[in-house]
This record gives sequence, structure tokens and C-alpha cells, in this order.
Amino acid sequence: MESDTKMKRLIGQGLLIVIVFLVGVAVSSLLRHQEEVETESHSNTPDNQISSDTTRDITVSQKSQGLSGISTEKLVPAKIRDRVKVFGEVMDLQSLIEMQNSYAIAEAAVERANAQIKVSRNEYTRVKKLFDFNRNVSQKDLQIAEAGYVSDQADSQSAAQNVSGLQGQIRQQWGKVVYGWIAQSSTVENEVVQGRISIFLLVIPPGDRINNPPFIADIVMPDGEQIRATLVSASPRTDPSIQGDSYFYKSQVGQELASGSNVVAYLPAGREASGVIIPASAVVWFNGKPLFYLKKGSDTFTPFTLSERDFHNGEWFLTSGVKAGQEVVVRGAQLLLSQGSKIKSGGDDD
Repeated sequence: MESDTKMKRLIGQGLLIVIVFLVGVAVSSLLRHQEEVETESHSNTPDNQISSDTTRDITVSQKSQGLSGISTEKLVPAKIRDRVKVFGEVMDLQSLIEMQNSYAIAEAAVERANAQIKVSRNEYTRVKKLFDFNRNVSQKDLQIAEAGYVSDQADSQSAAQNVSGLQGQIRQQWGKVVYGWIAQSSTVENEVVQGRISIFLLVIPPGDRINNPPFIADIVMPDGEQIRATLVSASPRTDPSIQGDSYFYKSQVGQELASGSNVVAYLPAGREASGVIIPASAVVWFNGKPLFYLKKGSDTFTPFTLSERDFHNGEWFLTSGVKAGQEVVVRGAQLLLSQGSKIKSGGDDD
């Protein structure tokens, strides 16, 4: 009886030892699996990697990537130029339209005067020949013909001076290019008269002086939309409150703009740089700093910081550190960030 009890006790102890061993193996296996899925720490961190709580590469198996919805996108080559922010206004085209009408009337008057002077000159020549040839016409007829010719000459000169004055006025206020539109009755002039074109006066402050004004400008509309405008010419006028170099730009706009409205515009400046654009969907924020994850291999993701100098024209643009063809996380970056932060907070005690 006593031997049976000892035997049962030995068997129970043996079973307990086996159970403890199996539990230990299971826990060890679980911890190794968690370390593989969650993170892999690297001692050598590139200069542009994050130096706070997200210095670690994140390792996620391909199966877990699929279950978590992590997806990537290949970077493509891009070129970009810096932009200068300038201010300006929508020009009142009513005065230009009135000048155009006055110029058209003045030119028509010149044509009429020239036609009339041709008639009166021929008449004076005819009467003078008759007078000189045996006085076949009276001297009074000759005087009347001569007076008509002289009067028409004066009218022609007056009409020409009127045109010349309007030419100077247009050039003084709008420049030679706009004057050319009017003088040549160009298509652009017709579009201005019909209200299909807006003209903007953009002023570049002295500190942002541009020797050669760019052909393209992006004008910010009141609703925030940007429209593209093209260079017309340097402007003979400027904004006294800014006193910089001023230029006229024109654009075909789909909305009515109030004359005199202030606008903001962006002009490309500096040399064109080559690099890659980081998609906005790839950028997440940590402690007030933007970052993205670069995929390395099939299951490793490396965090990279971005700085203010990387933000150009509303986009994140890098000229070094990454290159076209590499993949960045465009879906699931926040999940990777959370995972890296969790590991940092709970796995640095050793």
C-alpha cells in the first residue's frame, strides 16, 4: 500500500516536470517569434535616420504584411525647382479696353484723313494745272482747292498726333507687348476685350530679385486653386508698397476675378534639381517630425526623417539618401511607426 503511494507520487512529479518543460519551450518559441515579427535593432544608423524612438528597422514577414494591409510604391525620378513667393494684383482691364477703343477710332480717323488728303491733293493738282495753262480756272478756284488741300493736311497731322499720343499712353501704362496686341489687332487683344483673359501685375521684392523673369507663374486663386499664367513683359508700373521689379502675366481663367484683388503667386527660381518625390501618403509624423519607411529586402522597413528643407512646392523632394526604384510604404506606415515605438518603450531595458 505504501509502495503504491510512493509510485503515484513519483509519477505525479514526473508529469509536473514534463509540463513545466513543455511550457518553457512554448514560451521561448513565442518570444523568438515576437522578436522576429516586431523589430531588429541596428547599431549603425545612417545620418538621415530618426534618432529618437524610431531608430530601429522593423521586420515584418510577408504574410503579416498582407494581413496588415502594408503596401509599397516605387519611387520615380523627378525634377524640381525652388519657387519664390511674390505678391500682385488683378489688373483693371477697363482702362485698357477704353484705350483700345480710342486707338481704333484714332486709327480710323487717320485712314479717313489720308484718304481725304489724297482726294484734295489730286484736286489741287488738277486745278493748278488748269490755272497755269492759260488760266482756264479762276484764281479763286485755285485758292479754294489749295485751302482744302492744306486743311486736309492739318487734319491728317492732327489724327496722326492723336494716334501717337495714344501709343505713348498705352506703352507707358502697359508696355510694348500689350501695345503690340492693340496695334496689330491680335487674337489676344480680342480675348482681353471679350473678358476671356486676365492680366496680373506681379511684383518681385528687391531681396528676391530675379534677373530673368520666368515664363511661367502659378497664381493662387481666392479659393486656393492654382492657375498657370505666362509672362507678357516687364511692367512700366510697380506697386509703391513693395517697390520691386514688376511684370505682367496673363492667364485664361474660368472664374471672374475682381479688378484690384490681391493675389499670391509662385515663380520658379534657381537651378533644376534631380531626385525623387516622396508620396504624401508615405509620410507620417512622430514627435513633430515627418518620416517615411523605406522597404529593404522582402521583410525589412527602415525609417527615414524628412526636414523642412526637403519640402518644395508642396511636395517632399529628396536629392540624396534614396533613389528611384526603391520602395516606400504608402499604406501601413503608421502601423510600422506604432510598432517601432512600442518596441522602443518595452524593449530597451536590456
